[in-house]
Amino acid sequence: MVYHNSGGGPDGTAYFEHLLGNLRNHVEAVGKEHVDIRVVSLRDGVALLQSAVDNKDLAGRIDALRAAGVRFLVCANTLRERKIDRGALYGVSEDDIVPSGVAELARLQGMGFDYIHL
Repeated sequence: MVYHNSGGGPDGTAYFEHLLGNLRNHVEAVGKEHVDIRVVSLRDGVALLQSAVDNKDLAGRIDALRAAGVRFLVCANTLRERKIDRGALYGVSEDDIVPSGVAELARLQGMGFDYIHL
């Protein structure tokens, strides 16, 4: 399953709460042993991982999802266009950066991942 995280505008707090809640519900419904979920963040969606740097509650929720097998991927084009350093994103490694968020969404769908955009 691939979730498209394009954010909820400049203040995406409500959108991010909705996204994280749906991810948690998804993991609980299928069980950790059956989780193969990717969250592709681009444009305003990158703010989720920026906000988690200073928000321990948000960071904890992301950590719990990662521990359950959810991968958070980030669009390199967005980082370059917005001049965002990877170090400004919570828990993002070099392996979590994809060249293009849209291309990654298409690639994953081509591999059989179902697509969800909230």
